[in-house]
Amino acid sequence: MIKFFRKIRQNLLSEGKTGKYLKYAFGEIILVVIGILIALQINNSNQERILRGEEETVLISLKKDLIISIENIDNVIKEKRTVIEIDDYLLKFTGPNPKWDSKVNFDSIMYYVTVSGWMHFPAEGTMSDILNSGKLSLIKNDSIRSLISTLPLQMQWTREEERNYRIDLHEYFLPYLGKKYPIRQSTKYRQLYKYTSSNLKTSKFEIFPEQLLSDIEFENILTIQSIWLKFTIDMLETQKLIYEDIVKLIDKELNK
Repeated sequence: MIKFFRKIRQNLLSEGKTGKYLKYAFGEIILVVIGILIALQINNSNQERILRGEEETVLISLKKDLIISIENIDNVIKEKRTVIEIDDYLLKFTGPNPKWDSKVNFDSIMYYVTVSGWMHFPAEGTMSDILNSGKLSLIKNDSIRSLISTLPLQMQWTREEERNYRIDLHEYFLPYLGKKYPIRQSTKYRQLYKYTSSNLKTSKFEIFPEQLLSDIEFENILTIQSIWLKFTIDMLETQKLIYEDIVKLIDKELNK
C-alpha cells in the first residue's frame, strides 16, 4: 500500500502537476492522522477493557470476603447477645438473701458467663490487598472506594473494644470465678468444638448458686460484662452495615 502511494506521488511530480500533488499529499496526511487516531482509540478501548476486567475480579473477590465476614459477625453478635440475656437473667436473683428457685440449671448457664470472649475475625485479605497494592484506584465507584477506606479504622475500634473486654475477662472475671465457682461443673452443658469435647465431668467441690448470687462482686461482674458486650455489639452492628452497603454497591456495579 505504501509503495502504491509513493508511485502515485512520483508520477504526479514527474508530470509537473504540483497543485494536484499538494492536494494528494494533504489527503495522505489526513489518512495517516485518521489511522493513528483509530489505532489509539482501539488501544484505549483494549486498555479500558483490561482495567474493567481487573476491577470486576477485585469486586467479586471483595464481595466473597465480605459475605464471609457478615456470617462471622452475625454469629459473634448472636453469642454476645446470649451472654447479655443470661447476665440479665442472673441479675434478677442477686441480692443479700437470694434464692435460686429457677427451673433453669445454674451450671448450664454459667458456661456462657465464663466463655464469653467472642471476637469478630473478618476475612480481610482482599481488602488489605486493595489498600496496600494501590488497587483501590481500579474501583470507579466513589461510594465503594469511600466505604472501603473507612473500614480499617472501624475495624480497629471494634478490635480495641473486644480486646479490652478480653482483658477484663481473663484478668478479673475468670480469676474471681476461679476462686468462687467450680467452672468444671458447666463444661458438660455446651459443646463448642468440632473435633473434641468440652465435658470435663463433675467437680467434687460443691458450690450452691446462692453463694455467688449473694456476693455483690459477682453482681458487679455481670453488670460490667453486659456493659462491655453492649458496646462491642453496637460497634459490630455498625461494621456490619458497612459490609452490607459495600456488597449492595458491588452488586449494582457487577449488574452493569
